[in-house]
Amino acid sequence: MKSLAAAGAAATIAVTIVVATAGGKAPDARTLKLTELPGGSFGVVDNPPKTTHSRQGQPRAFSVGDIVAFSVPVADDKRRPQGRVAVQCVVTRPGVPQSAELACTGAFRLRLGQLSVSAAIVGEPSTLNAVVTGGTGAYAGARGTLRSVTGKNGRTTDTIRLLR
Repeated sequence: MKSLAAAGAAATIAVTIVVATAGGKAPDARTLKLTELPGGSFGVVDNPPKTTHSRQGQPRAFSVGDIVAFSVPVADDKRRPQGRVAVQCVVTRPGVPQSAELACTGAFRLRLGQLSVSAAIVGEPSTLNAVVTGGTGAYAGARGTLRSVTGKNGRTTDTIRLLR
């Protein structure tokens, strides 16, 4: 599950927000670039039935109901703090970390408001597609998509496209 944590922790996030308009008008576009910083938290709740763990303390397999959670600070491209992203995933189909199925929800808590996201994943994907399910503040009523790509360097780039 270390890659799943890397997808949220120690990652670079480029958030692209595109607001679509009707009637052939040009879209009103705005881009936010965020980087996930060190100093986050990560944990696994191994609910019954319990499993054996690796030397690093990670479960060798997951059972239905196990939970993976993490939270990391985020900053803009000049490394100025902008908020945090928090994610929790519940195992819905058991298996080793590379094949278990999880239902994940998360929230970007930013200076101008919050964005909520949701995804169903299998294993530890290097590319994750999710849905933006809502927002508050400047992001009130947000809907759209999130594409998260973890590079070979361990950094993750997220692109969020919001439609209003």
